This record gives sequence, structure tokens and C-alpha cells, in this order.
Amino acid sequence: MEVLNDLGIRAADVLQANFVVWIEGPSDRIYLNRWIGLMAPELVEGIDYSIMFYGGRLLSHLSLLRDELGLSAEELIKLLRINQNSAIVIDSDRTRSDAEINETKTRIVKECKEAGVLCWVTAGREMENYLTPACVAAVYDEMTCSQRDFTLGTYQKIGRVLESAYRAQWKAAFNYDSDKPALARRIVANISEMPDRLDLRIRMRELVQRIRAAN
Repeated sequence: MEVLNDLGIRAADVLQANFVVWIEGPSDRIYLNRWIGLMAPELVEGIDYSIMFYGGRLLSHLSLLRDELGLSAEELIKLLRINQNSAIVIDSDRTRSDAEINETKTRIVKECKEAGVLCWVTAGREMENYLTPACVAAVYDEMTCSQRDFTLGTYQKIGRVLESAYRAQWKAAFNYDSDKPALARRIVANISEMPDRLDLRIRMRELVQRIRAAN
């Protein structure tokens, strides 16, 4: 349970949850909860499912295999032994369509497949690439007192897109990465329907189906 302690998670929180969704960080939780709310408003976080953070740098500590692979208990935790009703959402971090995900993520995908666990690797670079430019622009237009049209490509980094689009009005305080959770909360206020971006709707249907089945 050492890695759980590193993540600030109590084992009881994972054991008692009907379904656990492991994600990288707080802003991902905000987006995911909004999308779940749009697709399945009857599902309630903390009752029907729980969201836990693994943090991208700690992904290498997560293992889903039921059997030992010669990896030390200090290095890996067995998520399925904690709660088998689990899913993991992973940023692909790909910068182009023909790029491969890294070795650690490839291993997690393989282990999830063998264990029958939903592993969602984002079709785009990061979770933010599922956002529509309109819902993001609504926030940044207000912040910068300007109006800009821009696109958010599948493999573009949202922070760089925004800095380029609002270059004339740009301030360091507008940096998306400087306070992602606060900006995510403002952005989701502009999301009134499920975005039709990449594979988001397909993935969300899969996730909601798993959560419902666990309840």
C-alpha cells in the first residue's frame, strides 16, 4: 500500500467504492464528471463511482495483473486486488497520428486487456483535446476582453494554442497550466451537451456502462 500512501489515498476509499476511475489529475476529474453528468445524470460521484488520481509520473507504479511478474510490491500495486471494478484513463501524449504511446502505457494497456478492465487511452494528445474550441474560447474571450477563433487539433497542446490565439492580450496569468482545475471549472460551465470530438462519446458510453453494471 506504499504507493497508495504516496498518492494520499486511503485503501478503504478504494475498497468500498462501487467503481473506481483512475485518472491523472484534478482537471481531468472536472471534465469527466461533467461528461458523466451529461450522459448519465443519475450516477453520482462518491456513491456510484469514485475518482482517484494516479498522477502521470506515478503511472509506472500501477499494475493490473492478478499474477506476479517478478515486480516488487514496493514498485507496483495491484489495482484489481483492491477493487476489480476499475477503469483507467490515460493521456496518450502523442504529438502526431503515427506516434506510439510509451512503454509504461503500453504495458498498462496490455494488462488491462488481459484483466478485462477498461483502459481509455485518449485519442488525442490529452484529455483537453476532447474539448470544443467554443467552450474554451468562451472563458478566454472573457479573460482577455477579446474574441478569437481558433482550432484545437487532435495532437496540439491546449496551452500553446491559447497563447498563440490570444498573443496580443496574453499575460502569464492566462497560462492554462498555471491553474488547470480553476480553468476547467469555468470551461465546463459552457458545456451543455456531450462534445462530438474524436472517440469521446464512444468511450463515455463504455465507461458509463461499466459504472452502471457495478451498481
